Amino acid sequence: MITTITLNPCMDKSVHVNSLIKGTTNRITESRLDIGGKGINVCVMLQTLGVSTVALCLAPRENKEELKRLLDELNVPCVPVTVPGRLRENLKIYDDYSGELTEINESGSPVTEEALKNFLGFVRSALPKTSVLFMGGSVPPGTPIDIYCRIIRAAQEQNVPTVLDVPAELLAEGLKARPTLVKPNRREMEALCGRRISSLDAAREEAQKLVNDGISAVCLSLGADGAIYANREGAWYSPGLPIQVKGLQGAGDAMVAGLCSALLLNQPPEQALACGIAAAQGSVMREGTLLCTKEQYDSLLPRIKVERIA
Repeated sequence: MITTITLNPCMDKSVHVNSLIKGTTNRITESRLDIGGKGINVCVMLQTLGVSTVALCLAPRENKEELKRLLDELNVPCVPVTVPGRLRENLKIYDDYSGELTEINESGSPVTEEALKNFLGFVRSALPKTSVLFMGGSVPPGTPIDIYCRIIRAAQEQNVPTVLDVPAELLAEGLKARPTLVKPNRREMEALCGRRISSLDAAREEAQKLVNDGISAVCLSLGADGAIYANREGAWYSPGLPIQVKGLQGAGDAMVAGLCSALLLNQPPEQALACGIAAAQGSVMREGTLLCTKEQYDSLLPRIKVERIA
């Protein structure tokens, strides 16, 4: 079973406008509301792929029942750990003219050290039944920057592989615990290494540096330019497929789900990368925060081309 961790769940309101113009009134042409958070999104995608999973998440008291109800509707098994506060709300604005996505995200309600200690207890109790542990997303105010280090080390004590996909400042700290696999995007990797990544060679170099520093595998997402997968055996690249993009939100989470499923099945690097790319591209072919369907995934996967580059 794959266990996912979401410390800062949210409600995502996704809206479309014909053309976003700052300083004026913009009319919404369509909208939708979804429960979100990286670990929750990964759980939804894993369920679609037929992988057994459970979501562990902090659940702000004011919205706990709503969060649980929405996850039940998605058939996502969940262990909500109650904390004070309310669920944060995020606004995703899609500019249909430019194809750009603008995100306006709340930080979330503050949490206490005591609440986090309680949550870590739930994590430890779940580890004996966990084959892969995924951690992802932002953290609420009051969370120590080393929180993911603590969780990774707890998993390592029980020989559970770990996958980490978090913002750059949390990633830099999380890397100290040597997670099994990390999935930064280009922006996060640039912040981490302090240089622009404007070529495939530069992307490969930075991914392999992390491997040399003790990370077992790195999948560097390059957006429309595809992705690189690197481990101790070498590096692989896939440009993906030419597709019509309808929505960007959730593609990274879908990619992580594909990678986690491959790790669970101990698949080779080139297959792991193909699984991640297929799930991500299936998601960007759908509107708003909707993720890849099983039919899309099964159709795309055999068509993904992966080449060895190192």
